[in-house]
Amino acid sequence: MEIKNIRIEERLIHGQVATVWLAHLHPDRIIIIDDETSKNDLQKQMLKVACPVGTKLSIFGVDRAIERLAENPYGDESVFILFKNPTNLKAFVDKGYPIKEVNVGNMSGKTGATQVKKAVSVTHEEAEMFREMHKKGIIFTALMIPNDPNVDFMSLIENI
Repeated sequence: MEIKNIRIEERLIHGQVATVWLAHLHPDRIIIIDDETSKNDLQKQMLKVACPVGTKLSIFGVDRAIERLAENPYGDESVFILFKNPTNLKAFVDKGYPIKEVNVGNMSGKTGATQVKKAVSVTHEEAEMFREMHKKGIIFTALMIPNDPNVDFMSLIENI
């Protein structure tokens, strides 16, 4: 299995992911890792419909994703991994899955969040999660689309 990209994307599969990112990465499979989504049959069905023809889709909670990826069932497939939020990403990292780099995409505004970039708002708690993961050696970038300038995400959250 070749991981093409790991991205936090609150909207999961939507126009930008389904067109721009998939055209750039050409993955064989999208893997969504999100505890809530994995338990919601309606959401899973909607994501299956949104997934472009020719791209396989897997949806797992954090624990099952760790188990499944350890089984290495995808052979030589290339994958694009999506997390809905940093909470699930941190749980995944804390369970020992090695990650080198994560692209932070859409994280909408919520109570107590600070907008750090267009369509990216981070709470103090989320900023702390990013800092903890960064200390483990994970590089965080902030790109909405692949041809955006590469921005060091950690510099965006310095004051949060």
